[in-house]
Amino acid sequence: MWGLRNTPAVHKRLGFLTSAVAACLLLAACSGGGDGGGGGGVTPTYTIGGNIGGLWGTVVLQDNSGDRLSVSANGPFTFAAALANGAGYSVRVSTPPVGQVCSVANGAGTIGSANVTNIAIACAWGVPSVVSNNLVFPASFEVQLAGDVVGDVFLATPWATTGPSKVGVAVFQKPLGSGWGPQVEISPIKTISVPTYVSNFVKPQIRADSAGNAVATWIDMDNSIGTTDRDFLSNLYVQNYDKVTGWSSPVLMQSDPTGYVISDNLTVQADGITWVVWTERTYKDQYFSVLDKFALFAAEYTPLVGWGAAEKVTADYAITPLSESYPDGRITTDNNGNPTVLWTDGLTLYATRKAAGVWRGPEVVVPFLSTPGTANVIHDFDITVDGSGNAIAVWQRLDSTGMTKTVYSNRYVANTGWTGVTTMSDHFFQNADAVSPKLAMDRSGNAFLLWSQFDGFMLAIWSARFDRILGWQTPTTISSSSELVESPQIGIDKLGNAVAVWSQYDRGFNKTLIRACRYDSETGWGEDGFISNRNGVARDPQLAVSGDGHATAIWRQDDVGNASFKMWSNDLAP
Repeated sequence: MWGLRNTPAVHKRLGFLTSAVAACLLLAACSGGGDGGGGGGVTPTYTIGGNIGGLWGTVVLQDNSGDRLSVSANGPFTFAAALANGAGYSVRVSTPPVGQVCSVANGAGTIGSANVTNIAIACAWGVPSVVSNNLVFPASFEVQLAGDVVGDVFLATPWATTGPSKVGVAVFQKPLGSGWGPQVEISPIKTISVPTYVSNFVKPQIRADSAGNAVATWIDMDNSIGTTDRDFLSNLYVQNYDKVTGWSSPVLMQSDPTGYVISDNLTVQADGITWVVWTERTYKDQYFSVLDKFALFAAEYTPLVGWGAAEKVTADYAITPLSESYPDGRITTDNNGNPTVLWTDGLTLYATRKAAGVWRGPEVVVPFLSTPGTANVIHDFDITVDGSGNAIAVWQRLDSTGMTKTVYSNRYVANTGWTGVTTMSDHFFQNADAVSPKLAMDRSGNAFLLWSQFDGFMLAIWSARFDRILGWQTPTTISSSSELVESPQIGIDKLGNAVAVWSQYDRGFNKTLIRACRYDSETGWGEDGFISNRNGVARDPQLAVSGDGHATAIWRQDDVGNASFKMWSNDLAP
């Protein structure tokens, strides 16, 4: 080992060497790693990452068949292993989240002297799944779907089995990011010896509040009693679900327990206050049902208090001779809990509101319209209200010629009244039938209306958006043309984004399938696509959209070809 003498010259040289070594060490420390650079003999490395959106649960990503990364939150992600310049990378989804499909964009390439940050993972509509394999659902598919503000979903459905013949009402629950839970019976199970159209449970309704509690209603119809329709019985029941204690016992909810209930409708506020409206027979003629009379009744549920008594909303009405219709209603509430019932006797559309504890007299939303040679019956009517008490009503009926089915709307302005009827479906193709209007509104007063109508080539789903400041915007088609599009459904979240689903015939697969489309409040409607699995004929979709934008769709699907329908579902993450 060479030695150095302790002299000033040596001290000077040592100082120079020390400074040089420190500088080299500093340069080496500043090069390489995930920040790129060079020099110092250290090979620079760079990270692989990007952003993920629409994720519900947990997804496992993999780079180059080796480096794995588990991600449970939306936003940026970065793999742990860095790569050298010029190295290749290939990112894929190794394990998708439960019930979702995630796509990868910009997932493969070569390192080019910089960190990779543009990989995009999008998780959206998932893999369709069967809700239950154990039930036979009625051909009418009277299924109701409801969701809370975060995306937990409730499903209420009547069911039937054969050998022996039994009927009941069941509820399924699906927590956000999870699969469907077990079947829970909320009605008694009846063993019947008659067809289900004679004795059955019908018209279930279900809604949820912001805390994850729910309310369900259903009608126990028994037309097998006695020898004539004068003896038939039909009762309305309500049940409450507490997310801690579960389902309560059914409560008979009608003015006359021995009477006959025909229809029901339900609304639940965010705070759990609930209103149900129903049509009940108030006069039974001794001999002839056409002489019977009906009225609408409503009842309120208050959390920690319970159900109030039945309140009569309308006068007694006989079945309208021209339309052969009984009174039928839809109910909604404003932020103060004041209910409004939109109802029809078949030929005229009315609204009755409760304010200061008193049901007011009916207001005409659209009057009777005489048309040549036919009864101009009102169909598919609905109402929704915003947080300020403004409302929109929609319906479908024949136009003044009696030839064309047309969709209409009327807006109610709080403290002002109904502003007038607007024809929604004649903007482009007059004399083209428009049917199946569906309405959804956010609490700010922005709304969407869907319907099915000819688009110049075939049938399509049309959408009109109501802007709370600008009013109705020009309708547009959101589906591709088809020989058959039907059963549109629409939901809207708290930010004004919307999701639409419908059934549509696909010539390539020679099947009716379920399609969906999403509206982004900043970019508008996107492209529609299939959400059913194309294995069978799919019809009658239902939709629930949470305040956060999560969506769940259900539908009935026949995979066998013998009308043996099962219930399927799919989910969308925002």
